[in-house]
Amino acid sequence: VYVRIPNLEIRKCFKNDIQKRFSSVFIKHNLHNKLVDALSCGNQKETYDIFFDMLQKYVSIRDTATKAPLENYYHGFINGIFTSCEKLISEYHSNYETGNGYPDITFKAEHNTKAVIIEIKAAPVGSDLIPLSEYAIAQIEDKHYAELFLQNSMTQSIYAYGIAFAGKNCFISVKKIK
Repeated sequence: VYVRIPNLEIRKCFKNDIQKRFSSVFIKHNLHNKLVDALSCGNQKETYDIFFDMLQKYVSIRDTATKAPLENYYHGFINGIFTSCEKLISEYHSNYETGNGYPDITFKAEHNTKAVIIEIKAAPVGSDLIPLSEYAIAQIEDKHYAELFLQNSMTQSIYAYGIAFAGKNCFISVKKIK
């Protein structure tokens, strides 16, 4: 995993709050298996249901009340989710250079036969999230984020996800690339 915690205060917060919360919920409900399965199979509905439930349970409107770009918050949120998935996924990357840019999140699953590319977008509460998630899919295609996965003959399927967030809401678009 190529995520860096910038200082001790955030590390303490991450260990005491985020990691504990996600680990206990994921283990209790087996959500990490369900999420990875849904993402690696292109199951938009299940992926949406899991993310939506988590947004309702764990995100406060105040969490996104920041001067930093909204995408940063949701990117960290998703990275936190995947901390409990280390035994299910491999080659997990956050902002890793591939193609002509830096997709937000990429990983492989099921013995490296399936690849997932996630591009995150964020907007103010009340925004129409469908076109924003579709724009994220277009970005994945236009910038050739799947290029590295397409070169590997072991990769049998590749799913691109555009996830658009606004407050405690989201919309997910998915496209099978291979």
